[in-house]
Amino acid sequence: VVTNRFIMKNPSQIKKEVRSEKYLEGGAVEIFSKKRNDDPDHLLQKVFEKISHEVSKTGNNTSVFVLGRYKHNKPHNFLHFQETYKNLSIKFLTVHASKGSEADYVIIMDMIAGKYGFPSGVTDDPILGIVLSRGETYPQAEERRLMYVAMTRARHKVFIITEDHNESVFVLELEGNQKKQEDSLRCQECGGEMMKRSGKFGPFFGCANFPDCTNTKQIDAV
Repeated sequence: VVTNRFIMKNPSQIKKEVRSEKYLEGGAVEIFSKKRNDDPDHLLQKVFEKISHEVSKTGNNTSVFVLGRYKHNKPHNFLHFQETYKNLSIKFLTVHASKGSEADYVIIMDMIAGKYGFPSGVTDDPILGIVLSRGETYPQAEERRLMYVAMTRARHKVFIITEDHNESVFVLELEGNQKKQEDSLRCQECGGEMMKRSGKFGPFFGCANFPDCTNTKQIDAV
């Protein structure tokens, strides 16, 4: 299944086998992508509407985890969603705090590139300092394990919210978009996509995360 293929990309990972209890239309993982300046809550509402419609047939109270790599990934209008979708039991957790818990559905917020994206670009993250194995050599191994934790909290289905031209490398991998991973030029500072831009000295590549990231690359340096 999707989660097994994801975690086993790390050859040093102890083999695990996890199966989803249910495959819904669209597969076990569904990805929603917003434009850079769009409000992520708009996509989140679409996800809640989809879940609410699906479970309306049963009438049962359904649990939903909204997961973030960091606490600041909590949606701004979180209380509004809890009050609007009464048939859903909605809870926000960081991925690390969700370990050992399960919900019917999981929504993973802000699956984007960047310092505070997922995988995280924070090299001194205290969470990683606690759980990172000594001698670990596989790139982003612990972030991959955290992503695995996030996806396997769901009994039925996982929804991922990302951003156009700023997708997490994990999102590209889950999409099976190997060509995009190979063809797109990624920022060496934050992992965002490098976009072709024009300046007073001619064309250059600039990070899609500008102004948060000001990394640039000359065209002839690629």
